[in-house]
Amino acid sequence: MKIMRKGAAADHGVKSVSLDNTQASFDPDEGAFLFKQDNPVNDFSSTGSRHVYRVRLDINEYIQMTEVLRKNLKKIEDEEIINSLSESVNDFYRIFHSLMLKK
Repeated sequence: MKIMRKGAAADHGVKSVSLDNTQASFDPDEGAFLFKQDNPVNDFSSTGSRHVYRVRLDINEYIQMTEVLRKNLKKIEDEEIINSLSESVNDFYRIFHSLMLKK
């Protein structure tokens, strides 16, 4: 996972922080995914500051991501991405099926 930023007033280019080995979890009470990086990572600046990052993705943001993906499926040509998405179809089906059983 990569977090990128660009200055709002001064454009010094895009700076990024890579979060490797993130751990994902889901909080059903909040309806949100949490990605956490327990190992400190250098921040965006050149000061050498290190931080522990957390990224929260609520269910509505996840739905937006799936809608964007659905709208762009025809544009995807990378074989690795296609294979990864194909493997996920069974997981999506199981989630959908479990949700329908709760109704």
